[in-house]
Amino acid sequence: MSASQLKHELHQIIDGLSGKDLKKLKAIVDDYLSQDINKVMEKQVKYLNDYEASLTDEDRKEIEEAIEEGMEDIKAGRVYDATDVMKEMRKKYGSR
Repeated sequence: MSASQLKHELHQIIDGLSGKDLKKLKAIVDDYLSQDINKVMEKQVKYLNDYEASLTDEDRKEIEEAIEEGMEDIKAGRVYDATDVMKEMRKKYGSR
């Protein structure tokens, strides 16, 4: 992928973010560019902990059921090649 294509793809992703997510992304990028990987990881862990804390028991049950369903699909051979999935998504949603 060329730098131009990558910039275009990143722009599309960023353009679809909410204000709250844009602020999170900017903080992550700022930390990354400052080369303080520990700070980046701390923020990611905090984000994941905050997300996990926001889940209800019903959310957790749905996630566990979805994982179980996915594992059953894998065992039964109901899987798709990632390359084919990405091609289909690009056709459906654009060049991302």
